[in-house]
Amino acid sequence: MKTIFNKIDLDKPTQLSNPIEEYIQADLDILVNKEVTALNGVDFRIIFNVNLPSGCYDEIKYFLPISYKYLTSSAIDQCEMIMEWVDFIFCYEDKIYSDFKINGMDIFSHLLTELTATYQEVMLNEQECKAKGWGITSYHYVENSGLLCEIMECISHYNRNYLLILLDNLLNGSCNQKKWLYELYEKSDIVNQFLDDEIMLEVLEKLDGN
Repeated sequence: MKTIFNKIDLDKPTQLSNPIEEYIQADLDILVNKEVTALNGVDFRIIFNVNLPSGCYDEIKYFLPISYKYLTSSAIDQCEMIMEWVDFIFCYEDKIYSDFKINGMDIFSHLLTELTATYQEVMLNEQECKAKGWGITSYHYVENSGLLCEIMECISHYNRNYLLILLDNLLNGSCNQKKWLYELYEKSDIVNQFLDDEIMLEVLEKLDGN
């Protein structure tokens, strides 16, 4: 996967400075010394928390390209980090642009394009549901649906114009992206506010024609 971030020399921080001493330093030391491939959604939630910062921007920016790649990896705990990740991007958008020559809208747009390139429906049968401890006979979902709903809702808290642009990109995008638009319309209360039934009927007509 090509990175969307400008290639710059970033040294991995040897320590996170724990500026308000919210965390046990030994725990942060364990986190920062993890292999980047071992970092998970909970780790990134701690790393990007701007309200309870684990470090300063210059320490945390190293993890931004790594976290972006993680969000495209179909990991099961991606939603754990979304609120903090989006907060960080909006809070430090000017600094991110200065370092990586990419703004928040570009980051979200590229991520949306990658996540909506495919539309994978998953159907679990009774045995598979039972293995998960669920008392139901079947379950249907679209892979990454929860992740995309969470991203859209977090973005809307900061900049609804960004959200409108992202939805317009889906509306005018590929067949899979139109499917995603309808999925988000059904599953996200925030997205539902910006799309009326007439628009979605047009989307369905286009999908039926393919």
